[in-house]
Amino acid sequence: MRTAREGVLGARISIAAPDAVDFGTFHRATGAAFALLHRVEEAICAPRQGSSVRLICEGLLGAADLDGHLGGRENHEARELCETLRAVGERASAAWDGGGRAGRGEDGRGQDGRGQNGRGRVHTGQDGGVPRFDPREAVKCWAAERASALLAARGLPRHVLNAGGDLRLRSDAGAGAAWRVRLAHPLVTGGLLATLEIREGAVATCQAAERAASVRAPATGPGASGLTQVTVTGPDLARADLHAAAAMAQPTTARARAWLDRLAAATPYQALSVDTRGRIHATSGLAGLIRLEGEPAAGESGQGTG
Repeated sequence: MRTAREGVLGARISIAAPDAVDFGTFHRATGAAFALLHRVEEAICAPRQGSSVRLICEGLLGAADLDGHLGGRENHEARELCETLRAVGERASAAWDGGGRAGRGEDGRGQDGRGQNGRGRVHTGQDGGVPRFDPREAVKCWAAERASALLAARGLPRHVLNAGGDLRLRSDAGAGAAWRVRLAHPLVTGGLLATLEIREGAVATCQAAERAASVRAPATGPGASGLTQVTVTGPDLARADLHAAAAMAQPTTARARAWLDRLAAATPYQALSVDTRGRIHATSGLAGLIRLEGEPAAGESGQGTG
């Protein structure tokens, strides 16, 4: 596989495509994709004075006034994503959550001055009670989805984009061979949980440890669902990531799994979850697409791909 890697949006992002791809095509396509990711990072995750996201976070700019401002186009799209998730009650994104982040500076970065997985803090009004819009929570996977689409348009119809463990996979518009995605077991060091076969789509995994400070249930604060890991697969990486985090924000394991079952019944998104006792639950749409470790395999080929 041809591979390119860069650190951007607070994550290590890699792009892989078959060796048969022309080197020049691969170089130009990946260069354009990384340029897009860096542009989003500059416009949203590390906003300069006068940029649209800084003005929004400071309460000085409304949605109708984005055009013509630095990063305005990107923020239009980020705002629409966060509004959609807010409308259905998903608090996975802190874009409208008044919670904020421990250990972050005023620019939404960590103490060392770097972003963390493309997610930033929340800014509230002067009275501390009215949240101001901050789209940086959802940016990493949303930008990765856009970069993957650009790769396909620039001559890489079959590729994997790995954004810090969250994957966007393409296989000649679904006509090529399936990718095999190996999911690590959250409770067994070095262990394998399952292998997922997918031709076209996204795979996002949320673990309890990484979201302990960022997942918030709608009314009760930090989520305590009893789940240690949720993996969601579906057509869009940003939404898969946020669905996984929304499940982690549910107050109990039963509520989280019922939420995932309803999601799977109503949308193209399917899920695999593991609770703190190691019990595994898969939504019905994963049948035939996933093999749990220990089940007989038809053939062998984490989060990895093959």
